[in-house]
Amino acid sequence: MLSKKVLYVPLTYSGDSVGFRTWKDMGYYDWQDRLFGFFLEYDSWDVTWKGLPRSCHVEDPWQYKCKRNVKYSSASLVSELKKAEYVYLDFASTPLLDCVKAGSNFLCTIFEGQKYLRPNVPGVVVVKDASDALELLFDFVAANIKPSIDEIVLNKVDWKKEIL
Repeated sequence: MLSKKVLYVPLTYSGDSVGFRTWKDMGYYDWQDRLFGFFLEYDSWDVTWKGLPRSCHVEDPWQYKCKRNVKYSSASLVSELKKAEYVYLDFASTPLLDCVKAGSNFLCTIFEGQKYLRPNVPGVVVVKDASDALELLFDFVAANIKPSIDEIVLNKVDWKKEIL
């Protein structure tokens, strides 16, 4: 069986800065720890954990923790997008735009209550909790369910009417 190439693109940690996110670094780390354990369960997934930008003011703890089928990469996002079959983001930020521009097959989950710029974006799903996010991620990669307006977006919108 061929392995599925999955790219996870995390947010940067905010440290002491005031940011756009509604969760603190420890909450985000807890979520990532659960996600990391989830990735390790699927040996047939070749997961790349995209390293934080060098300009990030907080050191990325995941550069020392990745193992087995989860590899850490500090290569450019653009180069990693070219290698990935599936891209997973847990917040709609600049890398989401890079995915759209590159034509990547992506899923982006946002936890209820988090701030984000625009609701109802195709491929971006608001989830209630980590279990919902992981279930969608599994369906996305294992069952090859591609993010689309009809299949994944919970708040369905007719985008042709929305943008015209």
